[in-house]
Amino acid sequence: MSGAAGLAGVRRQARGGRVQSTDDPMKATHNLRKIGVGVICLVVCINVACSRSRTPPVASVPDADSLVGRWTELNGPDRIEFQKSGNYSATFQAGTGAPDARQISGIYLQAGAAVNLMRPPEPPLTLTYRIANGGLSIAFVHGAEIKRDGTVETFSRD
Repeated sequence: MSGAAGLAGVRRQARGGRVQSTDDPMKATHNLRKIGVGVICLVVCINVACSRSRTPPVASVPDADSLVGRWTELNGPDRIEFQKSGNYSATFQAGTGAPDARQISGIYLQAGAAVNLMRPPEPPLTLTYRIANGGLSIAFVHGAEIKRDGTVETFSRD
């Protein structure tokens, strides 16, 4: 059998120059579905890869000078003062219904929207803050015995 005769049984030339398989049409449909699923998977993978490489939007971080000043809690007795020198003093009500307030002072270290209130020899109080519409909102990340973690308070400038 010649080479051309062997290929005649596998493929035939269709009008318009396209080569079509003489195999089972169901198999051809199945192959097209595989290709379609493959293309969809590729598009999804590319989309996931591109979304991971994007930098998430960064909220504007207040500068250190905007934190400086005396602040009083809107719905409570807590007060805090941040000085330009890096010192702070605060009076916090320790939890709900606690009879007395705790006074603490020391230096504060600011990194972006996070502040560590240093108070040796005890561990620092860590909080995140946001200043908006003239108000200061703080959330205690590590409040120890003074505030429960996750406590959020809103202050106004004195």
